Amino acid sequence: GLAALETLCADDVHVLLNDAGPADWALDAPRVVVCTSGSTGRPRALTLTTGQLVFSAFGSALRLGHLPDDRWLACLPLHAVGGLSILFRATLGATTVDLRPRFVAADVADALANGGCALVSLVPSMLADTLDALAGRAVSPTVRAVLVGGAPTPPALVERARALGVPLALTWGMTETASQACTWAPGGFDAAGVGAPQAFARVHADENGRLHVRGPVAQGGAVATGDAGEVDADGRVHVHGRVDDLLNSGGAKIAPAEIEAALGAHPAVAEVAVVKAAHPRWGERPVAFVRLSAPASSAALRDHCRGRLPRHKCPEVIEIVTELPRVSTGKVDRRALASRAAEAVLALAEEPA
Repeated sequence: GLAALETLCADDVHVLLNDAGPADWALDAPRVVVCTSGSTGRPRALTLTTGQLVFSAFGSALRLGHLPDDRWLACLPLHAVGGLSILFRATLGATTVDLRPRFVAADVADALANGGCALVSLVPSMLADTLDALAGRAVSPTVRAVLVGGAPTPPALVERARALGVPLALTWGMTETASQACTWAPGGFDAAGVGAPQAFARVHADENGRLHVRGPVAQGGAVATGDAGEVDADGRVHVHGRVDDLLNSGGAKIAPAEIEAALGAHPAVAEVAVVKAAHPRWGERPVAFVRLSAPASSAALRDHCRGRLPRHKCPEVIEIVTELPRVSTGKVDRRALASRAAEAVLALAEEPA
């Protein structure tokens, strides 16, 4: 399969493609089967059509630009749509892919510093590691876009990239839309959200706040996503988090992303993930897992959170961890954290008053 390309040299790939011969790809014909990431539930196998992949690639080129000598550094897994879509963009645009067998922060940082790529796709945790590896080096002017998606990008990380002159292009998409649905133009730091929908995609929020995507990039022409959000008056999309991740605590709706942003603003916090856990009194409560870049106590982090959010949104349980569990695409494994969160909340509820 496509994953085997990681072990093939350039000559092998050339022969493989040439031996296939010409073929007509009908836009409505099934082209690939891709599994969802499984970061919040069991992975699902989805069939993407030629049309979805083609219109997604064209929409990406219109938003990020296209030059004949583009070189896209690909270090995302090819079994997921974020990595696989790079190959289709390059094939349709007749450009080059710098295919890496795995993500190595130092190698990506070197490519950004020496101009070894024009574009690269990362998830937020990869971006953070790459900025560390840059170690103050400037990003080459030949780098046009650092596409970051797959999970919410913490505001503090966005500001850090901005300060270093990284041409960040935040994006939001999913397997059902053949990757990108909305993307900021590179360096689009002037407003919040994930930008406006790309060409060939239209986004709206229903009466319950669930985001929908329609158009030729969407599976079956229209997709009800698993994300909650809104579209502002200027047409920019704001994603508030997964619908299934929203908490109902004592009747109040709480978005984990809001808590993650508050905790992520603490200077000692390198990364944070907030999940919900059942609570015998309040129904559900948030639990935060935090990876630190400098010493800090859970009590100090709670005080920090209470200075930025209403008390009912602040987690009583903040667990400091050395690493956050991840699925193969690099996203945080929230299913693994949810089981740990349930145990922590239950233990807290059983403590004497």
